[in-house]
Amino acid sequence: MKKNKFVGRLILPVLYAPIGFFNYLATFDGAYTNVDLLWGGVIAVVLGVAIFMYFPIAQKIDHFSPAWFFVLLIFLGLLGLGWVLSSTHFPLPYTAWGNYAFSFAVLIPVIHQLFHYAYRCQKGSFFKRVRLKPTDDAQA
Repeated sequence: MKKNKFVGRLILPVLYAPIGFFNYLATFDGAYTNVDLLWGGVIAVVLGVAIFMYFPIAQKIDHFSPAWFFVLLIFLGLLGLGWVLSSTHFPLPYTAWGNYAFSFAVLIPVIHQLFHYAYRCQKGSFFKRVRLKPTDDAQA
C-alpha cells in the first residue's frame, strides 16, 4: 500500500509539470534559445518536485484556513500575472512565461482537489456535504 501511494504521488508531477513546459515552448514556435529551454526545464522540474511534496500538506488543509487562503492567493496571482503577460503586447519571452504561469494556475485547483481527497473513503451525496465513512477507531 505504501508503494502504491508513492507511485500515485509520482504520477501527477510527471503528467502535470510537462504540460506547462510544452505550452511555454509552443509559444516560442521554435524560436527559443538554449537559455529559454534551460530555464523552462528548471522551472518544470521545480514545479514537479513542488507538486510531489504538496501531497501530505494538501490533506491537512481545511477550507477557509490561512493555508487555504495562501494557496488561493498563489492561484490568483499566477492566474492574473499569466493573463496579463500572455494577453498584452509584451516581447515573446514574457508572453511565453505568461502562458507558463497561466497554465500552471489553471492546474492548481485540480492538483489540490486530487490530493485533498486522495486515499479517503467517502460517501457522496448530491445535496449534502461529503461525509467520511466511520472507521473502527471512531466507533470504539
